[in-house]
Amino acid sequence: MQPTEIDTLLLCRWLIPVIPEDQVWENQAVAIDGGRIVAIGTEAEIQRLYKPRQTIPLDRHLVIPGLINSHCQTATRLLRGHGEHQLSESWLQRYYQPSDSRFINPEFVVNSASLAMAEMIKTGTTCFADLYFAQDSLVDAIRASGLRSQISFVVSNTATAHANSADDYIHSGLKLQDSIGDHPLIKVACAPHGFNELTDDIAKRVAIYRDELDMAVHLPCHQNSAEITQSTNHHGCRPLQRLNSLGLLAPHTQLAHMHQLNAEDIKLLESTNSHVVRCPTSATNDEYPADQLIDQGINVALGSEGGSLHHLNHLQTLSHVATTETAEAVDQRCHRALRMATINGARTLGWEEQTGSIEAGKYADIIALEIDPILQQPLYNSPVQLLGNAQGHQVSHSWVAGKPLMRERQLLTLDAQNLSNLATNWRP
Repeated sequence: MQPTEIDTLLLCRWLIPVIPEDQVWENQAVAIDGGRIVAIGTEAEIQRLYKPRQTIPLDRHLVIPGLINSHCQTATRLLRGHGEHQLSESWLQRYYQPSDSRFINPEFVVNSASLAMAEMIKTGTTCFADLYFAQDSLVDAIRASGLRSQISFVVSNTATAHANSADDYIHSGLKLQDSIGDHPLIKVACAPHGFNELTDDIAKRVAIYRDELDMAVHLPCHQNSAEITQSTNHHGCRPLQRLNSLGLLAPHTQLAHMHQLNAEDIKLLESTNSHVVRCPTSATNDEYPADQLIDQGINVALGSEGGSLHHLNHLQTLSHVATTETAEAVDQRCHRALRMATINGARTLGWEEQTGSIEAGKYADIIALEIDPILQQPLYNSPVQLLGNAQGHQVSHSWVAGKPLMRERQLLTLDAQNLSNLATNWRP
């Protein structure tokens, strides 16, 4: 029997597939063809069955699924370090009605998003959920990057340079949905903003569009105590209770932040199969019941909010453990954190059949981290050492749907030097 020709063979020194859970495999080969993983096995087994057009040795590397950032704002990347004193203000006001008009034009959005995507590729992210005013130019930039993305169109009662009313926001969002169609790497979600100010009528219309178009709803919620108090005072119930009464808690609902949950909130999340996106930079582990939510069957993914887009750093925050924990408990916590940044993110975005783990049949969304011979050897426990001290610069290779986005730390779909020059030009 002649070996079947395939596109690519990855020879992996260490491999964490994520599914099956809590596994670390050594000396494995991953066969890729047509953008998908066709087989995983020992090098001898795979080479007997397949004849690759190219073989990529990753003999000093840890190979894992590409990381998934389930909540970020790429078009604000160029504002990093600018106006920190305004961080307590509404992001809608802060980013979409800035005093400097440069920050709302399409060129700024594209340059900022492209810089953010380059940063994500270089630090291991292959898929992200973006929360911004979804412009056609932003979609073009995402296509050019080769990343997988969910983009959200904002719905608000607040007039901005992009829309005058909630109806305008919805109309432009539905137009965007039509223009993207069935793109394999891009999908559209609706993002109601300022939910306490959003009328019941608009919220119900969002729920209808979600059901008719099979569209996700991406919603920052429970961002702080003031938001919860405002909902109680204005609507007579907590935010999740109002969401549920308006039909917006459902398996397509993605809830970012979710601080200060009580038992009733958690019960609603569980009964409606809604997804939660944890943003480690917005609260400490002690303030966030992620373990409790996961133990009760609620899917919890990982997002970055603003600021850093380095998901490996966020994983390290989640995996920080007390010295009193057993080795087994530490291992489980690290695997759980990695799932939040991979398969849980895929479930949140409705892509669990396509990505989030290294399994036969799924798209080859994969990254490789080169293991430093001084800092990380000997590698006794891959997940613990990965999450304990891995740095973004260790990501050496990245693929999405089998297409290489970075090879030997060199970006392939984006021009690093050009982006660096653009970033300098935008500096106030």
